[in-house]
Amino acid sequence: MSFFREQFVRPAAQWLARDYPALAVDVFRVLVGVLSITFFIRLLVEFPEISHPSGLIDHALTQRIHWFTRVGLFHPWTPAWVIAGAYALGVVLSAAILVGFRIRTAAVGALVIAASAYRWNFVAMYLDDAVVHLMLFWMILLPAGRTLTVERMGDGSWRNWGEERVSGVAVRALLINVCWIYFIAGIWKLDSIMWREGFGLFAAMKVEVARMPDVWNASHLPFLRFSDYLVLVVEPILPLPMLLGGRWLRTAGAASFVVFNLFILTTLGIAWAILGLTCTIVLFLGEDLARAYALRFGPASEVDDAEASPPDKRGARRFNRTERAAVTFLLVLMTATARHIPVFGSLNEPAYAALWMVGVAQDYRLFNWIDRVAFRVRSDFQVTGPDGEALALPDGAYPNRFRARLLQAYAHDIRWLLLPDEDRFALRLSIAQRHASWICRAFDDPGTRVSIVSTIAPIQPDNLDLTRFRTLRLADFECVAPGSVSPEEGGVPVPAGWPHLQARFIQGLQQID
Repeated sequence: MSFFREQFVRPAAQWLARDYPALAVDVFRVLVGVLSITFFIRLLVEFPEISHPSGLIDHALTQRIHWFTRVGLFHPWTPAWVIAGAYALGVVLSAAILVGFRIRTAAVGALVIAASAYRWNFVAMYLDDAVVHLMLFWMILLPAGRTLTVERMGDGSWRNWGEERVSGVAVRALLINVCWIYFIAGIWKLDSIMWREGFGLFAAMKVEVARMPDVWNASHLPFLRFSDYLVLVVEPILPLPMLLGGRWLRTAGAASFVVFNLFILTTLGIAWAILGLTCTIVLFLGEDLARAYALRFGPASEVDDAEASPPDKRGARRFNRTERAAVTFLLVLMTATARHIPVFGSLNEPAYAALWMVGVAQDYRLFNWIDRVAFRVRSDFQVTGPDGEALALPDGAYPNRFRARLLQAYAHDIRWLLLPDEDRFALRLSIAQRHASWICRAFDDPGTRVSIVSTIAPIQPDNLDLTRFRTLRLADFECVAPGSVSPEEGGVPVPAGWPHLQARFIQGLQQID
């Protein structure tokens, strides 16, 4: 044990404890503030569709299926204005992080609201939400606020901000966390048959939630097959040159990091997650950033490079409470994502439960599940007016935002989350019914009837032209006067004075072929 402590624990503690440029930490804080503001604004924009009790999600049903989602601020009896108000408060708290006002308190409040939104809308949540939560959690632990705050803007200290140093324990723990994200995401792709055969990237960019699924076709397969194998090689080690390399290797690693993330950003539509991870580049290059600032605005830094700050030869100092919390969080997070690994694998569920309780839901198995969700869905609408004439579906009547497409996948039995078999049909039916109710908002005349027929084609190497498919009647319903359909009859509960038509659901989820 003494050998292990001297050869591993003490050097690691010394490396973690080396101080870090405060300016880089606060630039990261500003970026997280901006990211969080836009995230909460997005929740507000999506509120009518996703978070509203009469939107596309049956929140009471999802909380019954996933009991652990009840741990949060929002419940089926929570008024809609309270939920929307909480999101607006999230914008305010994120702005406080941005300007440097009571950063940790603001980060705690924003994380509680964001985590509650995640649990409230659990079946429509994905990587964007998880990464924003992670960034907010680290803002609680990082030593931010020494520079780039409204309070310090006018005290004349800004010229010396390049020289300000803070504890590096939480910063380096966060950087290891980012490296772990890419390592696990890359390694677990080997668990996918499609990725191993060079087809995973093509399939990932053809699914409904991808940003440009119609752009890619069989002619792009050779390029995407090469890129598939390149991802398997590069992704697990992508951030390491920035963490461990010298100045030039850090610069080259940063360029690769940006190019890799930019490709994902433009093709897969997980903007907040990729932007959040890309923001960490200012911490990976913290020494370079502080040196450039000092040379531009103040005296040259005494620390010429990250390697020029030698470890304390007297031994590692004792970490304070926040630093110990940062290291503990990192170890718990790594344990929670280490499934099927001897010893650590048995600790996965308790560790994940601990993360869940502090508002962080991390798995890092990104796109290795493509084998079970690689389908293209096309929905066709047949609309008949009260007098029997054929009508066109109004533009925007069928929800088409990212989270709505996630829900539509569940309705077609394409499951991003694992569901108990006994609850699958109930969830699918509730999503179909609520989409019907949403569509009826676009019509003014009771008696309008709508039928939604979907073709579901597997994305596979032998079905590149999508000629092999199955057909599903997703929903057949009639739009009726508000208040004329009760929840017992399959109607979606709506507030008193509901101004829109409601859907009387006739049938749905009926296989045609």
